[in-house]
Amino acid sequence: MALEDITKRILNDAKKEANKMIKKAQAEYEKSLEEEKVLLKEEEKESKSKAKEEAHEEVKRRIALARLEARNKVLQEQQDLLEGVFTKALKKLRNLSDSEYKKVIKKIATEKYIPETDYIIVSKELKSKSLDKFISDLNTAIKRKGKGLKVSKEVLPERAGFILKGKEMEVNCTWDVIINSLKEEYSKKVFQILFGEGK
Repeated sequence: MALEDITKRILNDAKKEANKMIKKAQAEYEKSLEEEKVLLKEEEKESKSKAKEEAHEEVKRRIALARLEARNKVLQEQQDLLEGVFTKALKKLRNLSDSEYKKVIKKIATEKYIPETDYIIVSKELKSKSLDKFISDLNTAIKRKGKGLKVSKEVLPERAGFILKGKEMEVNCTWDVIINSLKEEYSKKVFQILFGEGK
């Protein structure tokens, strides 16, 4: 399963959740607004001591406040759902099967590889298994760019992604870094996919 497939599946699920959330928020907003209008009408009738204009302004102020509160609630729920998309993506990356895990690493490493890097630091779990074929395939994929990679003696936490390392530099491709990078680059696009509007 490629990274694009993971993202597509998560976005589809999130889109369904976003639609439910929007309908629910709209229903709650309309209900809250109607209740506020009824209450304010009753208060306006009972408030004989107030001038009519003053009472009318109070009604407008409280309706505006109800609208603002409803809007803020929707925005917060949208933000929570958007954050959830990237959290789910990170969770899926950490729970890939061995074969899927290697495919994703190979794809990203091929894209991120630069000749100044000599080693690939992988997870302890992955390093405990035979990586000869994996490294051979990876080096075949990047051979046009440089001399290839060797497995470093260093290890990362389980299912954490990988790091390409050279004498004077490194390319951090751990899952946390990749997801944070995607979040910065695609948050607006994902928001538009989920909610059909710009943020």
